Amino acid sequence: MGVIIPLLGEEILKEYNEVLFRNKFPFKKRDIDKMIQLFVDKGIMLDRTKTDELFTDQDDIVFYEIVMTGRKTYDAYLVTGNGKHYPKKSYVVDPTKMKEIIERDNLNDY
Repeated sequence: MGVIIPLLGEEILKEYNEVLFRNKFPFKKRDIDKMIQLFVDKGIMLDRTKTDELFTDQDDIVFYEIVMTGRKTYDAYLVTGNGKHYPKKSYVVDPTKMKEIIERDNLNDY
């Protein structure tokens, strides 16, 4: 069975902390802290690989650049619900496509 490992950078962790604490989310501080710690414990910290790609939202670049670093070593994907914010690449997928990839890979493991 495949394993999903988060690829992270300091800026991504900072973004998760800021976003998850927004009032529109009903998460408790202790739950957010646990989740962020789980990402740190199970994830891989990477530096960004600079890109010349153009982005409409400059905050999105860090996620793309971390995946670009990850792809040098791993079969890495950027999973997003905002695909229009990123370059059209086979490794930039929505959650439904990622689920299909995981299911396909799990079938190939047997």
